[in-house]
Amino acid sequence: MPHHSHWLTAALVGTLAALSGGAVLATPPQTDAKTAPKHGASRAADQAFLQLADHFFDGFYFPNQPTAATAAGIHRYDGELEDYSQHGIDATIASLKSWESKVAAVPSEGLSERVRGDRELVLNAIRGRLLTLETIRPWQLNPDTYSSGIAASAFSLMGRRFASPEQRLRSLISREQQMPDALAAGKQNLRNPPKIYTEIALEQLPGLIDFFRKDVPAAFDEVKDAQLLKQFEASNQAVIAALTAYQQWMQQTLLPASHGDFQIGAEAFRKKLAYDEMVDTPLDKLIQIDMD
Repeated sequence: MPHHSHWLTAALVGTLAALSGGAVLATPPQTDAKTAPKHGASRAADQAFLQLADHFFDGFYFPNQPTAATAAGIHRYDGELEDYSQHGIDATIASLKSWESKVAAVPSEGLSERVRGDRELVLNAIRGRLLTLETIRPWQLNPDTYSSGIAASAFSLMGRRFASPEQRLRSLISREQQMPDALAAGKQNLRNPPKIYTEIALEQLPGLIDFFRKDVPAAFDEVKDAQLLKQFEASNQAVIAALTAYQQWMQQTLLPASHGDFQIGAEAFRKKLAYDEMVDTPLDKLIQIDMD
């Protein structure tokens, strides 16, 4: 795959859930006197880092974030769904830590200014994701992670006509067949969420069920293949049934047990601002700016 790290790393900082398109960079930028670091940037060092970044996206990020891959216009994972299981989360954390070490081991001093920026963006994206998984833990505290997550995955195949309706429907069927397991993982993973999170997720669910009942079939009304439509009817009804059961479980079991705290703490918030927004202004200063 050609180098795409410049636009992808920028998009990652904006959102790890859905990447937007952009110009693909075919070769590393040329180094000149204005952009070279003090000791001179090495074109070979730039190329080596961009290759590492490509391996991160191609070998780890997109295979583990198939919904984001679809949104970014990379369609080799259109039939796959994120692994919401505890095993999948643990494996993702381990891989992120390994990638953090690999990227951090690249000396920034030998890179051109633009590629140094890419390195920082990739590191921030990795560290931001680790902060989310290990400290903020929406997979454990926010039930909407699962229900809205699978809906977003379906929508990514509906929103753009990047392939024929039949091809996209086949991918959707494959994803839908994995969605009941994603909701089952939510039931296993969720522990003592904040009450407000559970209440919001419950408020969202009727709309999500209607989305699968009405909007998803309507998006593929051009499909006439009877066998394909039969498969879709089965997979879509299974998702609706799983969402309905998830809603009942939240109402009856999770809501009474929702006594958690949604506050992530000052230190986690400071890190989140630094990783996601590259804002390092002290929190008390930000509060003062807001009050002025």
